[in-house]
Amino acid sequence: MVALSVVSGFLDKRFPRETRTGALLQGALFGAVAVLGMLRPLFMGPGLIFDGRTVMLSLCALFFGPWATLVACVMTLAYRVPLGGAGLVMGVSTILSSSAIGLAAYYRCKPSIQPPSTALLFGMGLIVHAVMVSLMFTLPAGVDFVTFKRLGLPILLLYPLATILAGTILSDHLSTTQAAAVLGKSEERYRLLFDASLDAILLTAPDGRILAANPAACSIFGRSEEEIKTVGRMGIMDNTDPRWAKALEERTRTGKFAGELTFLRHDGSKFSGEISTAIFQDQDNQIRTGMIIRDITDRKRKEQALLEKEVQYRNLANTGLALIWTSGTDKLCTYFNEPWLKFT
Repeated sequence: MVALSVVSGFLDKRFPRETRTGALLQGALFGAVAVLGMLRPLFMGPGLIFDGRTVMLSLCALFFGPWATLVACVMTLAYRVPLGGAGLVMGVSTILSSSAIGLAAYYRCKPSIQPPSTALLFGMGLIVHAVMVSLMFTLPAGVDFVTFKRLGLPILLLYPLATILAGTILSDHLSTTQAAAVLGKSEERYRLLFDASLDAILLTAPDGRILAANPAACSIFGRSEEEIKTVGRMGIMDNTDPRWAKALEERTRTGKFAGELTFLRHDGSKFSGEISTAIFQDQDNQIRTGMIIRDITDRKRKEQALLEKEVQYRNLANTGLALIWTSGTDKLCTYFNEPWLKFT
């Protein structure tokens, strides 16, 4: 069972079960294991053998669906039919019934959404082998009752347990695979956000090391990611800006900081940036910090130009002879020039 799980897991990783190729390969694997079991069966007479094919076929159907089941069925039928004998009808019927019950569980329980529980595995195993026991009465008269008396109870007791044992290994592997897929998709989404952001994003350590930088950070600082990681925080911060010490102290004390600071580009030029940074623990319980930095050079330039124009307007308004005032939509005055104030 462990070897089957390892090989099945390897195939599932290289050829996912959702693909046609993956399903066919899983069917071939389970079919081969079922045939190997039929090579060393419990021999009850000419053409009358008992083995674990029903466990393999039902689990193959439950975990891998119709294409895998088709391959496994064809392989086991191809081996069983030529054997003939008194148990041919029962042998073929158990192959088909266990596959059908497994497929019914596959479509009803959808293992790709929720891996099968122990209760489900036991229930399926019990139904599969209750049908198997009932099919003993397709054996020739005299043989049927003897076979039922000798094997009926052990099959109903042991085969469902074998289904649970093998199925639990496969279910655990499926759970691990699904968890890894969810984690991979989550990481991919965050990587897309990280790479597509127009703001610089840095993954850092509290001691100033920079562990990762997105493309926007490379563009803003004029350095490659490796260069940013090499120079660290000291290489991108303006040491002459007194706000840096206060910012780092606040982040250490509260776990976060947001504000404006001065940064350095690769050529030594300075620029103003809005920064938001916070301390957190990663999946390895390591203390990490994240920084999001927005270059506000253009905004500062526009604000300065607007301020200069406002000063020019006020000087012009105050040196003229005209009485000037402004008011809002509520008709309340918000500004009077100096001639107006002198007039009143």
